[in-house]
Amino acid sequence: MMKPKRTHTRGETCNLAGCSLAVLLSGLMAVQGGVIGTTGNSFDLSDPAAWEGGVVPGPGDTANITHDGKYTAHSSLELNFGGMTFEAPDVEIVAQKDLPFTILLGTGGIGGDSQGQKRLGGGAGNGNWVLDTGVSNQTWSQNLILAAELAGSATIEVTGWVWLRSLKGNKNFAGTWLINGGSIRGHSNFGGPDITFQLKNRGVLAFQATTPQGGSYKLANARVEVLDEGELVFPGNGSEKNMEWILQYPTSGNGSLTLAVKDRHVGNAAILYIESTFEHRGNTLIAGGVTSGKAPFQVKLTPNGSIKFHIGANGVNNAILESPDKEQSELLLDGFFILDLSHAQVANGNSWKLVDQNLDSITYGSNFQVQGFKKTGTTWTRTESGTTWTFDQSTGVLKVGS
Repeated sequence: MMKPKRTHTRGETCNLAGCSLAVLLSGLMAVQGGVIGTTGNSFDLSDPAAWEGGVVPGPGDTANITHDGKYTAHSSLELNFGGMTFEAPDVEIVAQKDLPFTILLGTGGIGGDSQGQKRLGGGAGNGNWVLDTGVSNQTWSQNLILAAELAGSATIEVTGWVWLRSLKGNKNFAGTWLINGGSIRGHSNFGGPDITFQLKNRGVLAFQATTPQGGSYKLANARVEVLDEGELVFPGNGSEKNMEWILQYPTSGNGSLTLAVKDRHVGNAAILYIESTFEHRGNTLIAGGVTSGKAPFQVKLTPNGSIKFHIGANGVNNAILESPDKEQSELLLDGFFILDLSHAQVANGNSWKLVDQNLDSITYGSNFQVQGFKKTGTTWTRTESGTTWTFDQSTGVLKVGS
């Protein structure tokens, strides 16, 4: 049967197997557009002849990738897609050397029902291309390796997983990653001065070391907003030396944040230095994630870091707790506790647990301070309007009354 000729209509889903609007053939049956470019494994996204009706998808169209293979654009131009879907498991979109191109992506985001992972962006020697979201908020439900450069200021909701592998990071992206039940992982340079990572529905933000031997990595120039529950995951200790992570992302939001370590070796330590302000209103949970015989996960609040506690009714507050799946961890507190008492229920004998004593090891450093309190031994006190507040390091409890 010959393929019926027809004109492409904007707003359709278009792919290398045709556009999704059915064609009535002889008034008897609905037939999808014919397949184009089914032979070979290399396709040109910018070639009109590769698309049904001889038209490259535009701003109102969803570009549907239906064949395994390598896709590219053969000229330095902008492709403007309303969205992209993948119906093939093995897809790579790369730029030819010295021929970068840009895909402007609309509110349709990136979806599809194929399994596997898609690689967006070329590797060494392939040049690169830019994926620009503009201001179009969108959802990415596919599992993606993103090696292309990312630009725009949209909110990208991730419900699958995304591995950020661009060597230039997200420096031209000034938007928000909403990790909704999915996960994002990347190297320490994947933050940017205007980026926010929002964590929802146990969303995971995982960091990756550039070498398994160990080393020190600074995580800066981004923010974390915990909407309900989320997790920051750090690689474990290096095979030759400690794996050190310097966290400078401030936190906010109403949710609880878990700090976890994964993929560990025997011997050297995994150390997290908190050099930012934790202001999220939920708990901070420490998860060691190790087994017997391995060095514990060390979490250290540095003199440049602080944790804010929101004090409410008797016993109602956020706290530093051990995670239910915690195995072995050490906590060093050498920075600031900031206590928001503006909504506290003031009554003699009321108390609030700030630090869980079930943690394996808790140490207070010489620089530790409770802002606005005075220290006597291991006790911090503050008297205001006839009310005395006391925080005891040995119990981790704040109470009203001496």
